[in-house]
Amino acid sequence: MRKHESHEIDLNDLILMYNYYDRSHFTKDFKLFMRQSPKTYFKNNNLLLNEYLNK
Repeated sequence: MRKHESHEIDLNDLILMYNYYDRSHFTKDFKLFMRQSPKTYFKNNNLLLNEYLNK
């Protein structure tokens, strides 16, 4: 997530890096844990992500 947020890696490359078969499987797991789509999550200003990235 750090690499994606800092624009070092594309989300598709990140998905492949973690051995997801395709984007839909990643999205399904992401929604399960985050209760929102990746698009919505990354579009919003997320306190949890910002707090983690600033450590």
